[in-house]
Amino acid sequence: MPRTRTTRSTLARATSRTRRRALLAGALSLSALATMAGCNYISAGMYLVGGGPKIEAVYSLDGSRTTVVFVDDRTNVVPRRSLRMIIGQQAEETLMLQKVLKPEMVIPTQSALRAVQQERSNEPMSIVDVGRAVGSDVVIYVIVDRFTLSREGVAYEPFAAGRAKVFDAANNYRMWPASAVGHAFQVEIPVRPDAAPTGVSERLAAEEALARRFGEAVAQLFYTREREGGPASRRFD
Repeated sequence: MPRTRTTRSTLARATSRTRRRALLAGALSLSALATMAGCNYISAGMYLVGGGPKIEAVYSLDGSRTTVVFVDDRTNVVPRRSLRMIIGQQAEETLMLQKVLKPEMVIPTQSALRAVQQERSNEPMSIVDVGRAVGSDVVIYVIVDRFTLSREGVAYEPFAAGRAKVFDAANNYRMWPASAVGHAFQVEIPVRPDAAPTGVSERLAAEEALARRFGEAVAQLFYTREREGGPASRRFD
């Protein structure tokens, strides 16, 4: 595989061309969300299209190498920087919970976010440089293409889409996927039609719930899991 140095400015220029492609990717199965006061999420008995007993991992991480999750938002689609932290933390916590990575092999996502705080807007750090700055062998690089509580004319439909890549920071190359565009994925949270946030605190809570779900979806790319529900297309209890 050719070993190339990928800058985040190059990826930002490609985002406008690839965002539509990313949004066409199939949705991941959703896991149940904890009930959140005031937001009225439908959590019990929800699942998406069935078709098989398991959902296979799309890439296997090397658990013997230090790894960091770096969430990037060069086009400013995420309303708050803290949500990027939540996405990364949820991803790394899920990877540890599922025993994909051991805690001692995980570099905290906030370390990566701190590392890029001092970069110049016209000289963004490369992804491998971010990994090296925090002492990580591997970088799970997450690009957020869309993050919204209202999608396609629907008053309240939390939705997020993004792309993931894995880089070898120690040896300066992209390990996965083969395409430089990245692996596209998207998530949505089912809600009751009348459950739109009515105040600032409820909106903030809804954004945080979407960030957590997005982070979980990042982690789910890297382990095989049981498909939720069964062959029905969708059910709400």
